[in-house]
Amino acid sequence: MENTLPGNAQIIDIKLNVDKRGMLSVIENNLLPFDIKRVFWIKDIPQWQTRGGHAIINCWETLIPIFGKFRMTLNDGQNISTIDLNNPNKGIIIPPNVWTLLHDFSQGAICMVLSSQNYNDCQYINSYNEFKKLISKK
Repeated sequence: MENTLPGNAQIIDIKLNVDKRGMLSVIENNLLPFDIKRVFWIKDIPQWQTRGGHAIINCWETLIPIFGKFRMTLNDGQNISTIDLNNPNKGIIIPPNVWTLLHDFSQGAICMVLSSQNYNDCQYINSYNEFKKLISKK
């Protein structure tokens, strides 16, 4: 299947083990194109608020809707897609230099993020105009 997401972002299936005790989801490094250096989650986001609104220069991230749902808009400077994230056994891998905006959160939604880098404010492009300038140079 041809990847049609901006910046070659990719939706992944997360392994799910189910038995009488419940469900267990597993992510191992061979599922991701990067080693995990940082894990964080966002929660208690008012439905009308957005998160993200940036691109990261040298960092890969995988976002997983642990609980509830939200929408994500991805933009690589040429293509824009909006994706519904509502299944904790599906994640989306975001390569570097893809503008990412999370929005339309359901009540109680939780988004877990697996990152290839430790936090470094200098890596973030928080201005869409700066992002467009960076992308136009490539």
